[in-house]
Amino acid sequence: QEYSGIDFEDSIKKFEKKGFSVPMNNYSSYNTTHLSLAALFKMDYPVTEKSPKYNDRNNFYPMIREKNPEILQYLKKNNYKFLIVPPRWGGCPKSKEYVCLRPIDDNFFSRIFSDYSIFSISKNTLIKKIYDMYGTPFFKDLDDSGKTVLDHLKKNPEYWKDYNTFTMIHMIMPHTPYRKNNCTITDKFIEPSKVGYRSSVYCVFNRIHELSDFIIKKYPNATIIVQADHGVNTTNRNINKKFVEISDLAINQRLGIFTAVKGCGSNEAAKLNQVKIVKYIVGCLVKDKTAIKFENKSYFGFSESAPEFGKIFRVH
Repeated sequence: QEYSGIDFEDSIKKFEKKGFSVPMNNYSSYNTTHLSLAALFKMDYPVTEKSPKYNDRNNFYPMIREKNPEILQYLKKNNYKFLIVPPRWGGCPKSKEYVCLRPIDDNFFSRIFSDYSIFSISKNTLIKKIYDMYGTPFFKDLDDSGKTVLDHLKKNPEYWKDYNTFTMIHMIMPHTPYRKNNCTITDKFIEPSKVGYRSSVYCVFNRIHELSDFIIKKYPNATIIVQADHGVNTTNRNINKKFVEISDLAINQRLGIFTAVKGCGSNEAAKLNQVKIVKYIVGCLVKDKTAIKFENKSYFGFSESAPEFGKIFRVH
């Protein structure tokens, strides 16, 4: 709210009217996507302040999906199938243990550019200009995974017919490219832009409300978890700093996350971060009394360009 004027109060009220629990303060397990999503799949903290320094991301997200992670084993043990709807980054897992959904009526061009590296290389080419001009009819928007799953819910409900389906919708938004409130991509804002970021956040909330409205109407007993992987970077000046040089305010802003939970055990589940939130919810649904109390921990790590990449610091 202080960074870009986002009216979270309005969105919190909308979620609460739908029956969601929204905690005022919640912190991510990590401040970077590759670690926080690894924590979700490992159902534990993949690295801590006691771990040796790592040199690459091969043990984290998205690679962890291919290594029969704990979340996959836990869900199978409790008779749940894992359905994933990913953005371009990460894409579909290779493992056949997952059901992976792509946009309906996916076309040849979308499949070529579903590869994140190919898409990144083409950013400054004529192909990218064509993509920007004809993004909706000519290419499928692979990064609007919320719309992808909503389309499938309407046209292919058989994926959810047995009700024992854990559906992970990985929404890359509000990462750039910036989007309008209706989620169409816009080049109106030059990165970084607080206004562009704000409109992208509203796009995300609008899409989540649209999706949750449909789920609540069609599957009134469904449990829904909305959770960010980390908070916003309010300044790029933190990128090349060492941990001791980063302010407490910047650490809190980066680790503070939006969480909203509706359904079984929502009041307690909404207070959890990525590590134990799924176990708590599934434990509630299958009446597993061993899944009761968990303690959140939060760690601060770095991207490859930082001098302390590979080191982890405990902050909460």
